[in-house]
Amino acid sequence: MTPGPPPPTRRTFGLLALGFAAFIVYGSWVPLNFRARPPAAAIDAFTTAMIERAAVDSRSDGVANVLIAVPLGFTLLAAVRADRPGRGRDIVVGAALLPACVGLAVGVEFGQVFLPSRTCSGSDVWCQGLGAALGMGAWVVAGRPLTGQARAVWGRTRDGGVAGRVLLAYLGLLAVVQVLPLDLSPSPKDLYKKLRDEVRVVPFGEFRGADENRAWAAGAKEIKLAGLFAPAGLLAAALPGRFWVGFPRAAVAAAGLAVGMEAIQLVVQSRSPGATDVVVGTAGALIGWGVGRRGRAGVFGVAWAAALVVAYWEPFDFRDSATAFGWIPGMPFESGNPLFAFEEMLTKLVLFGLVGAAVGGRRPVLAAGVGLGLAAAIEAGQCFLHSHTPGVTDVLLGGGGAFAGAWVAGRVAGRDSTRPAGVY
Repeated sequence: MTPGPPPPTRRTFGLLALGFAAFIVYGSWVPLNFRARPPAAAIDAFTTAMIERAAVDSRSDGVANVLIAVPLGFTLLAAVRADRPGRGRDIVVGAALLPACVGLAVGVEFGQVFLPSRTCSGSDVWCQGLGAALGMGAWVVAGRPLTGQARAVWGRTRDGGVAGRVLLAYLGLLAVVQVLPLDLSPSPKDLYKKLRDEVRVVPFGEFRGADENRAWAAGAKEIKLAGLFAPAGLLAAALPGRFWVGFPRAAVAAAGLAVGMEAIQLVVQSRSPGATDVVVGTAGALIGWGVGRRGRAGVFGVAWAAALVVAYWEPFDFRDSATAFGWIPGMPFESGNPLFAFEEMLTKLVLFGLVGAAVGGRRPVLAAGVGLGLAAAIEAGQCFLHSHTPGVTDVLLGGGGAFAGAWVAGRVAGRDSTRPAGVY
């Protein structure tokens, strides 16, 4: 039997398309507080919203609706056209599939008629339709080359093994987190203003003169940033023998990574790059590299758990009575820009992934239990903190992130036998 192509395959893209569709539906309907309405009234309200709210009132919301549909269009067309030649046929099939994406947007908006906390809008339909079309266009233009490159990276073992492939994927994820919510501005004028007025060139200058609450918030941000860079160092330490480097080269590489990630934030309107983040990012990557090279996984895990408690309990403004706990998963999507919520969710997955890596790759279920327990303890403590909103979403992210971190650690340790002894 002829072996099939390596991942990503049409099946891979199909599963991703289903996942993106589910993400759009759930993120648009959470907290799922549906209320019954007479059919005639619901249809009338929906028709009115499609006509009277067809214009985009908020540019950020419009951009968010376009962007969340781009992956759906890309993966849906890829699920049908991967490994099948002909760009002309891609365009024809894409035109046939686009109404399904628009139909999904229409169904989502119609469902919002029954949600008191949501606002049905015609602009969301055409924005998501535009995003799906852009995603399909991206597949027509670059889908096959990108798929070929992804397969080459996946199958290549001589250039870093599993650790190298995972490191490359993680750097892509880190870049995505750093540019969310994707409110990009390519204007040279905006770039000049940001370089002149917003870039903080003095390390830790934001702590000077800050009140207690602002200082705690800035400290929590830097703890999370260090955690985002630590996996890059861990994976770099697990590269095969010919990639091993000493501390000076590791420090240069870590600093280069931190500078690069700050540089791409220059075109993101809601981001303010600074020297503090460069220092903290470099330190986080080096800590990960040191733990990966020399071990001490238990010590690292305990220290990191304590750091997470500090980051998610600051500024320790405890109250006498407990606040309500959010039991509906996905509540962060209910209000505000969903891309900000998505960034926070990705960050939590990574931060708790470090907990799973510390537990060990051979025990992903145990790691998930530890992550769930730690996240539950953090959220329970937030019930008594004025400035935090506890919920089950973060508990699930803690368990899922710890499981993923342990699973990745197991893959790296199981495949790269030439790696140095370390956290894996």
